[in-house]
This record gives sequence, structure tokens and C-alpha cells, in this order.
Amino acid sequence: MWARHDVHQPHGGTTVVHHPVVGELHLHREKLPVADLTLVVYYPDIGSQSAEKLRVLASLAATTANDEMAACS
Repeated sequence: MWARHDVHQPHGGTTVVHHPVVGELHLHREKLPVADLTLVVYYPDIGSQSAEKLRVLASLAATTANDEMAACS
């Protein structure tokens, strides 16, 4: 593994996102190389205020999507 240089420095960190509806989100960031791409994953600490704010946003998005689908019927 070391001879082949399969070991990489982690590409993580933290970031703060300012969302217009829920305010400040404190998120961890991980960059994961996948083939010729880089997948960037953002996630909050479990049980944190940011986790709760993301749940609120998910609920709002689901409600909006359901309303839009109902309007098209």
C-alpha cells in the first residue's frame, strides 16, 4: 500500500453555509475521489442545530414537491 502510494491525505474540513431560510449551517466536508470524479459530501454533527435545520429544509422541499405534483394533476 505505501509502496504503491495508495494512501492519500484526507480532503476534509468544515464549512459554514448561510441559508436564507434556516440561517447558518455548520457542516463537515469530505472530498471522495471516484474514478475520474470527485464527490463532495457535506454533513452536520448528529443531533446538532445544523442537523435539525437540514431536517426542516428537507421537509419544506418535500412539501413543495408534493404541492407542485398536486397542481399538475
